[in-house]
Amino acid sequence: MSLSSKPKISVQKKVRPIVILESDDARYDRMINALRGIGVKNTILRVRSKDAGIGLLQNRGEFEGLTDHLPGIIFLNIQDGPEDALDFCTYVKQFFTPIPIIGMADKRDKELMDSCYTTGMNAVIVLPDNMEKFYQSLFRTLHFWYRTAKMS
Repeated sequence: MSLSSKPKISVQKKVRPIVILESDDARYDRMINALRGIGVKNTILRVRSKDAGIGLLQNRGEFEGLTDHLPGIIFLNIQDGPEDALDFCTYVKQFFTPIPIIGMADKRDKELMDSCYTTGMNAVIVLPDNMEKFYQSLFRTLHFWYRTAKMS
């Protein structure tokens, strides 16, 4: 799949937002560009910490009244501050079980990946340096979860 012929993900009018827990601006921008590049039209909400993520799910604080839908999918940066991401995952799986959670890491770390799956994370993507491979990984992941979780 070349960048000029990226497949597009079709979505319905009322779609559930995508949440990204990411504190690093450059990584967040890369994720936004990739999501928009493959045609995702969902509202994308950024949270920078576990506490902000919990506030979003509980519809309080800075996120109060922002959306009346639970997220269709949550992406977590598990590389920087993995304890925060793992704690957030545990919380989500305890109270919002059906929301798929995808961890994102810069490199393979078996121990960290095992911890992710133990907390209930649905998948982990090791982010490739190559932008085209990143598009492909993201497209496959979202395509699977759009069908499985019925994100709309």
